[in-house]
Amino acid sequence: MLQVLDSLWDHLFRFGFWAMDRGYVPDVVVRLFSRMLMAQTLSEHARGGTEACSDRHNAMVKQLKAMPIAIKTSDANEQHYEVPTEYFLKCLGPNLKYSCCLYKDFEKETLGQAEENMLSLYCERAEITDGLHILDLGCGWGSLSLYLARKFPKAKVTSLSNSQTQREFIMKKAKEEGLSNLQVFTGDISEFDGFEAESF
Repeated sequence: MLQVLDSLWDHLFRFGFWAMDRGYVPDVVVRLFSRMLMAQTLSEHARGGTEACSDRHNAMVKQLKAMPIAIKTSDANEQHYEVPTEYFLKCLGPNLKYSCCLYKDFEKETLGQAEENMLSLYCERAEITDGLHILDLGCGWGSLSLYLARKFPKAKVTSLSNSQTQREFIMKKAKEEGLSNLQVFTGDISEFDGFEAESF
């Protein structure tokens, strides 16, 4: 009986993800089920006391270490990275940063300022100084790579993107700004072997 229920639940899950991927599920329903799944996961992780929690944590770490660095990169390219540049120019801020931003004052700051705040915080936390060799994996539209190349002119910035479109955009922008300390490669991180034999 349990196997039948597990199988049914698995099929419902797969159907749910299929429907979400195609936009058939309203956002309010997606958020509701996301919260339910997170609550269930947190509840499962809290069961059994400290030793059981530690065992589950160690098992998860072991599983993550055995996984490839990136999965389904061709799907990501098709769905996301090879979308025309013009789309992102209209939707994102001036740095084309599509990960998180930092609003220090949400009411007064623009999206561009929030992008700059976050890029600056990256540099502060990573203790980046001029003259370093910096590797930016999964560089997107080059928000961090270009920022680093501008802010640290003696640094050597090497970036890797899945997307040829993104690489071309970054290199064009670097040329326009006269940045000669930035090099961008295109490739799948799980297979890429094109970097020079040097430390970053």
